[in-house]
Amino acid sequence: MKFYLYGILVFFIILIGSYILFNFKSAEIHFYNIDLVSGYEDVQSNKLTTLAYYIKNEKGEVLKSFKTVHEKIMHFMVVRKDLQNFQHLHPTFDSESGLFSLDILFPTDGQYRIFADFSPLNNQKDSVGVPTTVTIFEDIEVGNSENYIQIPLGSENRVKTFDGYEVALTTHGALLSGVENMLMFSLSQNGKPITDLEPYLGALGHAVILREGSLDFIHAHPMGSATMQQNGVVSFMVSFPEAGKYKLFSQFQRMGKVFTTDFVVEVVQGDGSVDTMPVMDHSMH
Repeated sequence: MKFYLYGILVFFIILIGSYILFNFKSAEIHFYNIDLVSGYEDVQSNKLTTLAYYIKNEKGEVLKSFKTVHEKIMHFMVVRKDLQNFQHLHPTFDSESGLFSLDILFPTDGQYRIFADFSPLNNQKDSVGVPTTVTIFEDIEVGNSENYIQIPLGSENRVKTFDGYEVALTTHGALLSGVENMLMFSLSQNGKPITDLEPYLGALGHAVILREGSLDFIHAHPMGSATMQQNGVVSFMVSFPEAGKYKLFSQFQRMGKVFTTDFVVEVVQGDGSVDTMPVMDHSMH
């Protein structure tokens, strides 16, 4: 009887071990990089530049299949290293070659960071079924570095006007790292709440959040659906990986026009910890 029970135990240990091993092998971890092929050398400010690049994996293979996330297969963000001149763009894509290209204007001299935000076709989905994304970056020198003048991050004023819209940012107390924080944007015009925002890329808004200095990257979307009844407030739930100052760039669409807001916030050290996928920077050019 003892040997029979031992035999069953060994069988289950082997079965469980095989299951774990199989799933570990099937859950491959990939690394990606931006391979810039043109438009990244001798870039001049205030001059239209055509930037072209591939996304490659750790084997040097060009990715040609991507999932559509918020209506695009590639979200391309640009910002100067002092968090000025933010842009959110969407390049064209040649599915046969895997080449992405876009025309871009860098308004001033200085070092810029470009972010590619995408989801490979074989990537997993999160708990609510949305494809998980990968964010990688490269730095580009624009113009003459001697002409670069760093601009201070700016005030932490929580009420501002953008393109004729009054926008107020509110939070539930201090913003803490390592925990979820609610960011609430109240939008109004002439004292009346804006309740007719249009879906922009499948959501009522988009937010790109960057940390001063390190440029840690967060891409967030509002809570609720793009077709929900509006009350003039758009809320985002965000986890900040570290304490520090962050600049929040949020975008909304109304009457066919996208407008961008920016706020500076201070995040203090929290007690929690956030498991975040590091932004990868792997240069091959």
